[in-house]
Amino acid sequence: MGSALVLLGFAVLAIAMALASASLGARLGFAAFGLLIAMGGVRQVMLLRSPLVMFTVTGDGITTYLDGPRYTRRGFSLPWSEVRSIELVRRRIQPGNRRCVTVAVEVDAGRSVPRAVSYGATDEDGRILHLDAMTGDLRGEALLEAVRSAWLRFVDADRTWTN
Repeated sequence: MGSALVLLGFAVLAIAMALASASLGARLGFAAFGLLIAMGGVRQVMLLRSPLVMFTVTGDGITTYLDGPRYTRRGFSLPWSEVRSIELVRRRIQPGNRRCVTVAVEVDAGRSVPRAVSYGATDEDGRILHLDAMTGDLRGEALLEAVRSAWLRFVDADRTWTN
């Protein structure tokens, strides 16, 4: 929030300088620059108030909000009934041969996962949903255990329901 206010202050200063003294072209240039800084500051404040979510794990399943290179507000849902296995995967991905840690969620044979919603996806058959396990409050093994325990609660409840 503080950085957004600083940027907004610079925008106001740039606009004031433009209006104080300069040619018309310089004034318009300063005003445009100030407006761009203000727009960036407003966007930053909006992201701080309502950040984008990477994925959610609920009693119904997993919803990932990854869509290609960025996260969006529209998600891809995968119900627990279609999950086959969950494990932690450490690997290198392209471009740049960078290190990547994901929670790999394998789905049933009849289901596929769009490549755009899977973090660093390289699987040919598209049956594995990769969730980023390197950022966020829960990482690595802790994230794996949280996702796996939610899945196992569903599996246990399903067994109880059908017996």
